[in-house]
Amino acid sequence: MPCKYIAFSVIMVLSMCLNNCKTIKNKSETLFNVQDAYYQSWVARKQENGTDIFILLVKIQKEIQFDSLIFRGIQLPVFTSEMNGVVTLQSMFTSGLEKIPMKKKIVNKPDQLLYYYQGTRRTFLLNSIRRLNMKYK
Repeated sequence: MPCKYIAFSVIMVLSMCLNNCKTIKNKSETLFNVQDAYYQSWVARKQENGTDIFILLVKIQKEIQFDSLIFRGIQLPVFTSEMNGVVTLQSMFTSGLEKIPMKKKIVNKPDQLLYYYQGTRRTFLLNSIRRLNMKYK
């Protein structure tokens, strides 16, 4: 009989702990939603080529400041524009002959978005950036 009470007590304590963990997880703040993420490589003439990266975001908290993007292990600055409630983050890296040199840094980290929220630097992993067909300019 006492073993049943001990087992029951252990199960109750574990279920309460797991329930609290689930509640905490559900309360995590959603600072923005990724609507779409894609990249497209391009070639202009024979000397210049590169890749444009686009991240489309919705429902963004006002305090967020986007800093940079890590794409394929290279950290790049992002440029922000907004249209119809969708914020587009765009970045580009070039190779070959560069007419406009872009600031880039090799960091060997997974694809992610770097941003500041309430003075704290945060990251958001980009798990699926889809690839569009190559563009010839």
